[in-house]
Amino acid sequence: MSNKCIDKDYFTIKEFADLVGVPEITLRHYDNNGYFPAAKRGNGNNSSYRNYHPTQITTFKMLRVLTDLGVPLNDMASVNLRLLTFMLYKRTMANIF
Repeated sequence: MSNKCIDKDYFTIKEFADLVGVPEITLRHYDNNGYFPAAKRGNGNNSSYRNYHPTQITTFKMLRVLTDLGVPLNDMASVNLRLLTFMLYKRTMANIF
């Protein structure tokens, strides 16, 4: 994953997939099954487009870490990844300062 400057409101599925280093089909699978939904759907007249917010990058990384640790994807829908990510960030920042 590259460390590009994030200065966008939303990313297309292709852009987001490139940023987090997974195939687009993985994001579609995660969205369709409720593991990691797109931030918004639609762009113009086509509501099937998936768009991802820059803040979802950290949340997606957390999902991948949990998956790598052996947490089943079926359990991901019940985990509040945003809250968990925020709590870990807050704890990390407290340890730095």
